[in-house]
Amino acid sequence: MGEKPFLASGKIVRDYAPLMTYLELLEDAEREALMPTSEYLKEIVSRISKGRVLGEVLNELAKELRWRINAELAVKALKEAWGMNVSPEYAVDEIAREMAGWLLEMCESLGYLRIR
Repeated sequence: MGEKPFLASGKIVRDYAPLMTYLELLEDAEREALMPTSEYLKEIVSRISKGRVLGEVLNELAKELRWRINAELAVKALKEAWGMNVSPEYAVDEIAREMAGWLLEMCESLGYLRIR
């Protein structure tokens, strides 16, 4: 397992290489805009505390994040990280899913929830 982003545990996302590569490819302003606020993290925890299943919240977050992912850079990130040529849709889905997993891991690292 390679480098992980801040507060990542690897409990949900096993390989952060595509996301890390994607974040490196972003301009500073784009990267900052993608980073979650404390309010957003608390809202994520609120969804889980209302009895929602973790996998359900993960899928929901990934859908919400899709529109924030640059498809061209996502394709490039997967090519660099895994050596794969993939469709823009697949690349965006993969980066959004890794980002969603990271957000949940971040919530656990901050003590907001527990991932089993």
